[in-house]
Formats: sequence, structure tokens, C-alpha cells
Amino acid sequence: MTASDSIISRRYVNPEWMRGAPCDGMTDVFYPEQHGNGEQARAICNGCPHRVRCLEYAIDNGELHGFWGGTSPNERRVIALLFPYR
Repeated sequence: MTASDSIISRRYVNPEWMRGAPCDGMTDVFYPEQHGNGEQARAICNGCPHRVRCLEYAIDNGELHGFWGGTSPNERRVIALLFPYR
């Protein structure tokens, strides 16, 4: 597998760690643009063993909505700007 194959695989296939994560099936909690301010999502993320992987996944895949890895879309944009070559 080449590096580009790995990137393509990550972008279009949900990683194994997503299944069974504390947030699995809680879509309304993690999209506070429509359902609140994100406090509940952040609390769940704070206790999640997949938080860093989730954040990396969201940045790598350009997730523009919702809370991922305990961060809002604006927070992820700042992280991506500060660390463009992770």
C-alpha cells in the first residue's frame, strides 16, 4: 500500500475505532450547530480513549461540521493552520 492509498483509505472508510466509541450513535449531541452549544459533546470526548485519533481523523478529512476529538470546526481550523505538516 502506498502513502496515497493510505490517505484514500482513511478518507472514505470509517476506521475500526469509530465502532463502539462512546459517541457512536449520538449524532445530535455532536452537531451542536443544530442542537445546543457542544458542552455535552466535549464532556463525552474528554473521557474518550480515541480522542486524539478522532481529532486527527477530522483534520485529515476536513470535517467542517460537528465536534470531533472535543473540538469545534473553528478550533480544528486553527489547529490545522498551526500544524500544517503533522
